[in-house]
Amino acid sequence: MILSSRQEQDVVVYSLADDVLGGADSLVLNEAIHEAIGEGAKKFVIELGDVKFMSSTGLGMLIGAHTTIKKADATLVIAGATEKISELFYITKLDTIFTLAAHTAAALDQLEA
Repeated sequence: MILSSRQEQDVVVYSLADDVLGGADSLVLNEAIHEAIGEGAKKFVIELGDVKFMSSTGLGMLIGAHTTIKKADATLVIAGATEKISELFYITKLDTIFTLAAHTAAALDQLEA
């Protein structure tokens, strides 16, 4: 997994790319989220548009991110999931847990509303 981050106004945006398999990748994302929360961040977007494959452990990593962000009384939107990844959310019923947006601009709009 490749992880990059940027700030869009008051929103922390994490972009994931390649295969999301969890494992050691989970630690990298988890540490980044904890650091941002420690700095006062309350709004997060995780972009999945460049994710080619996601394992069940990768889904678990996103659930962990969601839990960490919720416990900090912050908000997370998942953006830009491909059709294949969106289907994973649907099959696992995670589409009822996560807030999903078609693309990052829509996610940012949801967070500003």
